[in-house]
Amino acid sequence: MTNSKIGSTYEELAAQILNKHGYWAYVTQKKVDGQPVDVIAAKKKDNSDIVYLLDVKHVRESVPSFTLSRIEPNQFSSLEFCHVFAHLDRLGFAIYFERTENWYWLPFEKAYDAYKNNVKSIHLNLLEKFEDILE
Repeated sequence: MTNSKIGSTYEELAAQILNKHGYWAYVTQKKVDGQPVDVIAAKKKDNSDIVYLLDVKHVRESVPSFTLSRIEPNQFSSLEFCHVFAHLDRLGFAIYFERTENWYWLPFEKAYDAYKNNVKSIHLNLLEKFEDILE
């Protein structure tokens, strides 16, 4: 299976997880220059809107960590713009770790702080399970 097909498969799986938790989820169009996220999700809860912008990452390595170099510079700048100017705070990366068959959530702010401090990777033990943040 090609990387593109693998990516599309896990983007759809992330959208299904969001659907299961009551979110409308849209997998964005592929091959768009500068596309910063893979999935946009939203739902209304207690008269407020909850919106997620997330990129989906698939990790095959045996070491349970996520390498920050897998985040493109345009993703950092686009998500920073959404955070600062649009005041969105549910931005980040849904990471599927193949070895344990678990999904994790890496918030944009945590990834960006690590990146700015020259951290090369983040151990998955330091991240919340993806579905836990959706409750």
